Amino acid sequence: LKVLWEDARKMGMGFEPPDVNRGGYRFEPVTDKLIRYGLGAVKGTGQQAIEAIVAAREGRGEGPNGDEKGPFTSLFNFCLRVDRQRINKRTVEALIKAGAFDALNLNRAELLASLDVAFEYAATTQANAHQGGLFDMLSGDDHGSSTQEPDYESTMPWGVKERLTHEKTAIGFYFSGHLFDEVEREVRRFARTPLADVKDSRDPVILAGIVSDFRIINGQRGRLAFFKLDDKSAVLEVSADENLINLYRQQLKDDELVIVQALAQSDRFS
Repeated sequence: LKVLWEDARKMGMGFEPPDVNRGGYRFEPVTDKLIRYGLGAVKGTGQQAIEAIVAAREGRGEGPNGDEKGPFTSLFNFCLRVDRQRINKRTVEALIKAGAFDALNLNRAELLASLDVAFEYAATTQANAHQGGLFDMLSGDDHGSSTQEPDYESTMPWGVKERLTHEKTAIGFYFSGHLFDEVEREVRRFARTPLADVKDSRDPVILAGIVSDFRIINGQRGRLAFFKLDDKSAVLEVSADENLINLYRQQLKDDELVIVQALAQSDRFS
């Protein structure tokens, strides 16, 4: 998915972010240059869950407010209208981390903290509606029970790194930004060469980027680490020997910024 997304962007295409008020299961063209993100591409969702979201938006939901049409107005409104037999907390959590609720509330940490309350509110409102319906039948009254939406749980917003790390678990890559954004200005004062401009070097060069796909293998001469270094301009494959692994165990892990003095050479084998 990341390869296709990067290719499309190189060709001048733009992407609408995931959005529960607009997206369907699949990616869809909006214009010749704009693609709507497919909610089914968020890890932890499924076709059944996404179809339930679309049905609720179109006024075909199963909840007490299932016939309400149009965009969702809050997380509570969403949980009330979408059929909760087809969508669970894990799915909603993944959609929050992917940014699919940003149009309703930009504080993703607050949305996540309010998830239990939202599901309880929806269940209580549904129970009251059924109970109210029963009383109406017995008494002939028509007093639909309306429960007021609770407030969001007040929580500190995530920082850039936390927000993007959660986003990566849900989408598979950084969609709304890059971990390197936070440090780029400072780092470029001394690691001046973007990875896209790296050429074969006989002398060591200073490079900087974010670590990803970190793994260790057992080689003939001891352990070897392989990882990718990413500074938004390009991604380079890096290897480090056992000595370096032991010295920099704290820094050498996924999503960490590292500044390296390295020999840059073309890999003749791959």
